[in-house]
Order: sequence, then C-alpha cells, then structure tokens
Amino acid sequence: MAYKITDSCIACGTCAENCPVGAISEGDGAYVIDADSCISCGTCAGACPMGAIEEEYSLHPSTYLTRMPPACAGGIFGLAGPQTGQNLMILNLPSETAGLIMMQILKGGLSVTNSASSTLKTVLLVLFRVLFTGFALYSVYFIFSNSLEIGSVSSARSGEVTALLNRFLSGAGLPTLTQSLVRKLAHFAEFFVSGFWFTLCLRVYTRHYIRHISWPLLLGLLIANADEFIQLYVSGRSSSVRDVWIDFGGVCVGVGCALLLLLVCSCVWYLLGFGRKKT
Repeated sequence: MAYKITDSCIACGTCAENCPVGAISEGDGAYVIDADSCISCGTCAGACPMGAIEEEYSLHPSTYLTRMPPACAGGIFGLAGPQTGQNLMILNLPSETAGLIMMQILKGGLSVTNSASSTLKTVLLVLFRVLFTGFALYSVYFIFSNSLEIGSVSSARSGEVTALLNRFLSGAGLPTLTQSLVRKLAHFAEFFVSGFWFTLCLRVYTRHYIRHISWPLLLGLLIANADEFIQLYVSGRSSSVRDVWIDFGGVCVGVGCALLLLLVCSCVWYLLGFGRKKT
C-alpha cells in the first residue's frame, strides 16, 4: 500500500518537505510519489494543506492498520511516549520500517493523519474555488451588461453617480468631478475588480500563480477589447482605443493588488509557523 497525490494538489511542496524518505518529487504542475520508495507512513497526507493525498488501497483501513495506545508506543522503543490521549496508527509493515516510523513520530518528525482535518481542508479549497470563480464570472457579466446599455440609459446613470459624488466632494470642500471623468473612473474600477478576482481565482487553482500571471492579464485585455467592440454596435455608444488602455490599466492594478494581498497572507502564514520546515 502506498499513497498517491490527487488532482487537488496545488504543488505547494509541503509533502516533499515532510517526507522522511524523500519519496516525493515535483512533477508537471503537481507533486508525485515514488511508490517504490514510499514507506506508507502517511506523513505527507497529514501535512498536505489541501488534503490532496490519499492511500492507494481497495480495502478498509482496518485491514492493515492497528491502533496502539500511547503507553505501548513509548515502552516498545524505550522512549517517552506521546502526549496522553494521542492514538497512533501503526502500519502492518516490516519491523525495520515500522520502527523507523515510530521513532520519527516519537521525536515529533511525523504527524498522524487526521482525516477530518483533511476533509475540512478539501471542503475549504472547493469553497474558495467556487466563490472566487463566481466573483470573477460576475465581474465579467457586470462589465458586459454595462456595455449593452444604450447611450441614453448609460448617460443617465453616469449623471446620477456624478451628482452623488459631487455632493459628497462639495461637502468635504474638495473639487468636483466631470461626468466624463466619472465614466473613465468607472471603467477603470470595474476592470480593477476583474483583474483582482482573476488573480485570486488563479491562485486557488495552482500554486505556481506567478508563473501563469500572464493569463489574468491576457484575459483582462481580451475583455477590454470585447467591451469596446460591443459598444460599436450599441445605440448611442462609442468606442476608443484610449478606453481599452484605461480598462487594461485597471486590470493591471487589480492584479498587482491581488498579488500584494497574497504576499501579505504568505508572510502572515509563515510568521505563524505554518510555512517553516521542521528541524
């Protein structure tokens, strides 16, 4: 029995860092386990933040797993056992391999697989994928729904927003804005949101989001061109190359802000100790 890495892998490398025998290596977009080198200790499955590693077996775990109380675990190897109440799962492996696994567990080098925790992580990953994908798709829908509005309706909405903003600015003693500037800022803002969600959406599908960062940029540029193209055929609307660059500028800033957010989250994650290698 060995372990395998499923399609939920985001190639974070945590499994490879925690494998005691170096049986895990990076493959094409995901990590892979060498079945011949794998000692079936389950460390990788317990360490994986996405719950993407599972046993390659067809039988129920009870057929090859035996529960050993903490007291026995400490007595066998003459070492202090784990904390009271911790149950260990000892694989029916050759004595040398089982001994290595037990020694690593007692020294704190291996973690016990927690199926409930892995399930929770998988659910959270799916939830984030659904939410971020939904937000990204809605941002595109919002852009195109505005593009399809006829000129009179679009101008009326812009006038209302401009009046609202100017009332606020006047009350604060700030200069007012023209309707044309408000329309440009609105274009920039909606594409900023799209670029932001495209990047976060990319992150929950792959660990190597920096390597593929051109995809949200390219997608944003294509949507900006499609947006202006649609307006050529909408009554009372016009199109310009300048607007394409304004829209694409919004995408770039949105991507940059999303990357900054991911960097901050990574730093916090590391400072909390989750991203550090065990020594």
